[in-house]
Amino acid sequence: MPTYSYRAKDSAGAVHTGTLSGDSERAIADQLAVRGLFALTVEGREASREATPSQPARRRGRITADEITLFIRQLADLLRVGVPLVRALSTLRRQTSSARMAEVAGDLGETVSGGSSLADALARHPAIFPNVSVALVQAGEAGGFLEDVLERLASFRERQGDLRMRVLTALLYPLLLVVLGTAAVVFLLIYVVPQFVVIFEDLGGALPWPTRVMLAGSHFLAAYWPLLGVGLVVGGFVLRRSLATPQGRLVLDRIQLRLPGLRAVTLRVTVTRFAQTLGTLLRSGVPILDAIQIARDAAGNEVLGREIDVARTGVREGRGLAESLAHSRILPPVVLSMIAVGEETGTLADVLAKIADNFDRQLDHAVKAFVTVVEPGMILVMGGVVGFIVMAMLLPIFTLNTLVQ
Repeated sequence: MPTYSYRAKDSAGAVHTGTLSGDSERAIADQLAVRGLFALTVEGREASREATPSQPARRRGRITADEITLFIRQLADLLRVGVPLVRALSTLRRQTSSARMAEVAGDLGETVSGGSSLADALARHPAIFPNVSVALVQAGEAGGFLEDVLERLASFRERQGDLRMRVLTALLYPLLLVVLGTAAVVFLLIYVVPQFVVIFEDLGGALPWPTRVMLAGSHFLAAYWPLLGVGLVVGGFVLRRSLATPQGRLVLDRIQLRLPGLRAVTLRVTVTRFAQTLGTLLRSGVPILDAIQIARDAAGNEVLGREIDVARTGVREGRGLAESLAHSRILPPVVLSMIAVGEETGTLADVLAKIADNFDRQLDHAVKAFVTVVEPGMILVMGGVVGFIVMAMLLPIFTLNTLVQ
């Protein structure tokens, strides 16, 4: 029977090393589990044969959200069948088709093999694994159910990605209308209207005021379009930097929550994110104060975030979450009532999951209602602008014909 050397961690986080005999690495991992240890590395004859595998061809570029989710789910599957953590990370490093993801997996493996926890290793890559991922993994490692937490994290990421994609897809058509309508107006003013200037000069006489307004706009746009382009770029950069600050984000979120139609969409997205995140964290054993802070960031709304900050202080002082959120002007009363019931019955995580499901279903109706109102409005505005330009071009000709008659 072959002998394997191992490095394992107990529930207190202490690292243990030694050797054991067994039929396979999985058998060694099972023996360690019986002793209350979590295998970090198991090395023996099987491991040495796989130490230098051939590297598959890999794609260069950034790591997509789907690649991260797939990595987490595959890691959970490997751990569930008894593969030690470091070997599982090494396996994923070899089999991934993303060069960047392979580098991250390699760094995770080196960090864990050096004695750090997987949560600490993930924290080294905050752009790839945000706080919610680190907190869930930390709770899973402490509780000895890391593979369950990883599966839960993968499912959570899939739900969040689906939520984001549905909203973006629904808003894509209105955005396309704005872009195409603006491009049509710019084309008319720069390329079409100047062709009529000679005709207007030949007609003589005073031009109608709509025509004068159109010509002024055309001349301004033709003369200063480079400056306008630079101004748009600079303005977009300044706006983006401003929105990156808490105060700028607060202003934008307040506007979103006050605009009719958009408020319903923003509210449902915010509540769904908050409830999904908080419920997932609590179900995985994350302390409530840490879970509230992480869910606050995941909600993505600074207005609600500031209300949650006040609620977190109340929870720290010993009050319930529902009582601490009672001052909220964002969360609907039904949400506060369900949270209160969840706290009373000890099923807060399940209640939060139900809240998230309910608001997720309502989101589709809110998005459809918003798009139904916005699309005709955009068409009317763009049609009105184009119609004004066409009328301004033809009005002098109609006026001349009237005078001749």
